[in-house]
Amino acid sequence: MLATLLAAAAAAIPVDGRSPASANIQVQTSVGATLVAPADSEAGGQAGWVGGEAAVSLRRRLEGNAWIGIGLRLARLEFDMTPSVEMPRTWSGASVAVLSLPVSAPVADGSLWVSPWAGMSAADGADLADSVIGGGIATWTTRFGTGLELGAGGIVWQRFGETFAVPILAIRWEISPNWRLANPPPLGPSSPAGLEVSWTSPSRAWEVGLGAAYRTERFRLADGADGGSGGVGRWRSVPVWVKTTRRWGPLTLTAWGGAAVAGRIGEEEADGREHEARLDAAPLAAFAVSMRW
Repeated sequence: MLATLLAAAAAAIPVDGRSPASANIQVQTSVGATLVAPADSEAGGQAGWVGGEAAVSLRRRLEGNAWIGIGLRLARLEFDMTPSVEMPRTWSGASVAVLSLPVSAPVADGSLWVSPWAGMSAADGADLADSVIGGGIATWTTRFGTGLELGAGGIVWQRFGETFAVPILAIRWEISPNWRLANPPPLGPSSPAGLEVSWTSPSRAWEVGLGAAYRTERFRLADGADGGSGGVGRWRSVPVWVKTTRRWGPLTLTAWGGAAVAGRIGEEEADGREHEARLDAAPLAAFAVSMRW
């Protein structure tokens, strides 16, 4: 799936959510693609998209088991839209580039994780100077007995003159040696603003999971391009998925299948007018290949 802002904030999290204890420097790369089939809106019209992303991150261990890193994500969206009463305008594509600087450190019986980010999010033909975005994500967790870390956090966006904030539950519960409930890593349709329960085979080579997350996209529109108004386009949904992961040493292949529910697509025009269409549930499919050292 595309690199949404939630995922971009967490670009340096390892694919499986864990860090090799012996590695003082970690490098991770990933590429992937997602398809969300066109969904009908309430008053006619359809909207869907296909997206691709590439990411690279570097983390370094500091004294006291703290970490500092840097991550870069690039993403591309291609929309498949037909106009409706609620959404008379359409657009064809958008690009996202985000740089993040995650830091984590142990605090008392838990850990603190903070990741500010900055970048751009623009539809084709949009003014890049008006497409700057920024924000950050922070979580604090406490250990409760063996295998359970629980806490809270929040995500803040500053995009196109508006500020948004979303609270999140931070959890990592090793229910057993093979079962885990946790915030999923930023890959495919998943993001830290969600939950996933997963089973890992005794050999650690296979993993199967079921999860859901909140995803949102906002990007600057072009003035006069693709019917845009120079305003802001937005898309949000709750993807629900089943995933299968196969690991061969440092190489990981993951595939997802599921649906994007509670979807909405909208536009905030430069003159303040707003348009929004509710979308029916739509099938989704995604895959990603990751490598880390």
